[in-house]
Amino acid sequence: MQKFVTHSPADDSAVYYLGRLRADAPEYPGLDAALARLAGASLDAARDALAAKQLDAARRQIDTVTALGIESPELSVLEAQYTAAERATSAAKAAPTYATLVRRKYVAPDYPPPAERPYGSPELGSHYQGQTAATESRYGRAVR
Repeated sequence: MQKFVTHSPADDSAVYYLGRLRADAPEYPGLDAALARLAGASLDAARDALAAKQLDAARRQIDTVTALGIESPELSVLEAQYTAAERATSAAKAAPTYATLVRRKYVAPDYPPPAERPYGSPELGSHYQGQTAATESRYGRAVR
């Protein structure tokens, strides 16, 4: 049996047909051998998927064996390995990334130097020399 092909599409797969056969004719000769072979292939595929850190594929294969109603110690071991891998993955996602932990050097801002001749300086001949507040607007005054 090929990997990952045993369970899809849902109504036209080895899992579907063996499940129907099990429900309709549980005494069918060779049924137990076919179920054991399918379960073995699914457990192998789940083991390979866990090794490759493909948790979705591993879950799908574990669910396939569970749907067949087959209980085995290998299934319990794979369930435990899957749970541990899932916890490790979620913990890794929750951990801060390297970029957030990088210490950055503080650099003081480089402001421009003060103006040599500011607005209102005597060299410019400004009308605003010595002024300390803003000039009132002339906009509202009547023009004479």
